[in-house]
Amino acid sequence: MIQRISRTFLPRAFAAAAALVLAACSSSPDQGPVVASPGDREPYDITTPPSAGEERSRYDDRRFVRPLHMQNAEPVRIGLLLPFTGASEAVQKVASSMFDAAQLAAFEAGDDRFLLIPKDTRGTPDGAAAAARSALADGAEIILGPLFSEEAAAAAPVAGAAGAPLIVFSSDMRAGGDGVYYLSFPPEIEVARVTDYAMRQGIERFGLIAPANDYGQRVSTAFGQELALRGGILVHEERYEQDPDKMLAPAKRLAAYSKAVIPPELRHGYDPAKPGATGVAAGNTQGYQAVLMPEQGTLLRALAPLLPYYNVDIKSVKLLGVSAWNNPRLTREPALAGG
Repeated sequence: MIQRISRTFLPRAFAAAAALVLAACSSSPDQGPVVASPGDREPYDITTPPSAGEERSRYDDRRFVRPLHMQNAEPVRIGLLLPFTGASEAVQKVASSMFDAAQLAAFEAGDDRFLLIPKDTRGTPDGAAAAARSALADGAEIILGPLFSEEAAAAAPVAGAAGAPLIVFSSDMRAGGDGVYYLSFPPEIEVARVTDYAMRQGIERFGLIAPANDYGQRVSTAFGQELALRGGILVHEERYEQDPDKMLAPAKRLAAYSKAVIPPELRHGYDPAKPGATGVAAGNTQGYQAVLMPEQGTLLRALAPLLPYYNVDIKSVKLLGVSAWNNPRLTREPALAGG
């Protein structure tokens, strides 16, 4: 499960986490090695496979971490576990953005003792465990990441055995405790807050379009529970695979339920007694007033314009999101204006 986290949030959170390490290492001198900057990266071709017998990721940390020049002080080493060679291009872009944000935070913190130790988890549990061991072997005192809940579960015992705090990007609360902390809000809390806000604004009928993964399921379950608690109506729900081309059909189906009165042909074939029945199944014939869209970044910019493209009047239909919408880049997307 990818943690929904914005580039504006990560630097602040990273700096706060790193500050804890610095406080714990207060006996260290004030000067020391600076964090590796992008200009210090050594060339490394990730398309070149490792040499025979080399058990390193193709996305080697030599690309980021320059040789250490001690300058008479020990650095505060911070492991950063991200899926630089994850299974999809979208995951790799998220990893790259988060790494850039972490570097920015290190420099903005204004303390030259930070030393990032980025490690590639490959987006797998085994890769995450290996990355955690590698970071610890390189002297990491605290670890940020991994990105997925399955990775976090695999890395947690490795970090725990070494007594190193693990601050994960996943929002799956099952990974917490015993030295594992979060840089995120669980989706259930975010959904409760946004639902409460919307209904206080007089919105009663909702649509939902969410990714077809565990995160989307958690959002859907939480949203249904919050609406039932507050007396709201889920008019229609759609799921999509996180690929821009595969968002088209779900968005088009959802758009059909935005009319003031839902077309009769869309009301046929529903069983009100069926678990998970929508507002239409329960006898509601009016379209939604708002759509919850728990997506972020590039995928959100691809998804949001599809609703007006399929004739949803976004001046009257409110778009609702989660904390990952706190991203200045999203203000450039006209479809999200007022969301």
